[in-house]
Amino acid sequence: MLVPVLRKDLMQQGPRQVVQIGEKAVDYNPSFRLYLTTRDQFVQIPPNTSSLVTNVNFTVTKSGLEGQLLSITINFEQPELEKRKTLIAEEEERLKIQLAGYEKSLLEELAQSSGNILENKTLIESLNQTKKQSNEITVALDESKNLQISLDQQREVYREFARIGSNLFMVFGDLIKLNNMYQFSLAFFIKLFKRALDTRPECNSTEEKLKKLSNALIRLCYSEVGRSLFKADRVTYSLHFVKGVFASLFKQNEWEFFTGSVVS
Repeated sequence: MLVPVLRKDLMQQGPRQVVQIGEKAVDYNPSFRLYLTTRDQFVQIPPNTSSLVTNVNFTVTKSGLEGQLLSITINFEQPELEKRKTLIAEEEERLKIQLAGYEKSLLEELAQSSGNILENKTLIESLNQTKKQSNEITVALDESKNLQISLDQQREVYREFARIGSNLFMVFGDLIKLNNMYQFSLAFFIKLFKRALDTRPECNSTEEKLKKLSNALIRLCYSEVGRSLFKADRVTYSLHFVKGVFASLFKQNEWEFFTGSVVS
């Protein structure tokens, strides 16, 4: 029924534009926009309409959440590092826009020039100036890229802690398969994540501190989520929790054998 609207199959009736919806012709407004939402992350869009719509998936992904939790961790542990990274990213974007502007200006000057280009001193001077500015921006972008790499290496120290947090949220997401009531929002989880960071254990090294933070996060998440489940589901939850967080403890096919899904 909505395909004519998506395709904009418009008909002109005097000064009006109409679109056929079912058996009725409805006035069409050029500023009309249609937004459809669904909780079904596996929604199927027919091939004949997939090119007519823009599909935006807001589902939380493991890698995306890991990056978000890494940013939160850096803001807690080394806020100046995250601030520098943001400033560098903004400066890099500004330089790219400026470089694109110079290139556009260069093409416009060449297109508007007349006669012999080699004899046009004004144009040659302008081209040389544009080239000089472009080279300076290119060098600045290279320096920015190297600095960005250096900052990313410093941030990678906290990657494992963020990865553990991402795994935990995915474990909680699977609980809906056990009971539809077991739905935990990302906002709820981030509050738990920040509570773990707020413990701020005193340690002699960053590695030791991250290990204690990871243990604090695991204990906090296990207890806070576990107390919200029905008593009959807590053993299942505990086993699933161990599998999700400490997957390396299981040997090949050991979990599948335990759940009865081993295929001989």
